[in-house]
Amino acid sequence: MVLRLEYRWGTQRIREYLAHPPPYIQHLLEQVTGKPWTPVVLSRQTINNVLKKHNLNGSLYKTKKDWKRFVASCPNELWQMDIRGPVLVDDKRVYILVIIDDYSRYLVWCEMYTSILSETASGVLYHIYSTTSRKPKKLLLDNAPQFREEFEKNCEKLGIVVVHTHHIIPSVKER
Repeated sequence: MVLRLEYRWGTQRIREYLAHPPPYIQHLLEQVTGKPWTPVVLSRQTINNVLKKHNLNGSLYKTKKDWKRFVASCPNELWQMDIRGPVLVDDKRVYILVIIDDYSRYLVWCEMYTSILSETASGVLYHIYSTTSRKPKKLLLDNAPQFREEFEKNCEKLGIVVVHTHHIIPSVKER
């Protein structure tokens, strides 16, 4: 159900990813469970039945939306950083910090944490820069508390311009 709710995937894509997850997802699953990944093979009908049982089958899009294209014109011009979760993995509540290059759709970072603070997100950027010399010119973020004052100051030190989305998200405690 997480794949349906978080990523809005359909039955075929869920089926394929359960049987053959991409290496980064397989790595995350193995890292949390401490066990090697074993493929899960289910029919589309079985997946649809589970979705139906939880009232999640059919289109998740109630209205047709116009396609929004990505705006970066070259690699490292704009990265998108977001926190997904919480999700339960082996009865553990975890958050996933994801960074994607807007131009290439390259997955720059994807790791699970039990909590994510401003220091965590800043530390990831410093780590990426110190180990690869890569950094974006701009970083697109939502208005999560982890991405506010302290985080913005750390980005400024690295020479990264912070751009927040227009969505106003109510202030909540850091995850």
